[in-house]
Amino acid sequence: MPRPKIDRHICLNTKINIWKPAGIPTRLLTQEDITIDELSALKIAYQDNLTHLEGANLMKISQSTFTRLVHSACQKITRALTLGHAIQLHETIDLNFPDQFPTGCCRRRQNNDQLD
Repeated sequence: MPRPKIDRHICLNTKINIWKPAGIPTRLLTQEDITIDELSALKIAYQDNLTHLEGANLMKISQSTFTRLVHSACQKITRALTLGHAIQLHETIDLNFPDQFPTGCCRRRQNNDQLD
């Protein structure tokens, strides 16, 4: 049985949950599921331009876990772009986004998969 996930800080500001090639119905596409943790790690690493150590500290996880999240998300996105798949934000936690977030908003993911 795997260890329970530790609390994480999720830094994300999106209401979009699927990206797909234009002109192709979603039902005809294979989907690559990206978790909110993976998307948050990508944002921190590539949009915010932080090192993996800084990103891990921001998310309150180990550097190796942060690196695994980034690597996994990059593989899924590369597959989707090269093979024409849809990218689905896999909602493993409650994503009740308000209309707007303050810039740099970080919310905490707890063990019971709820966000503060």
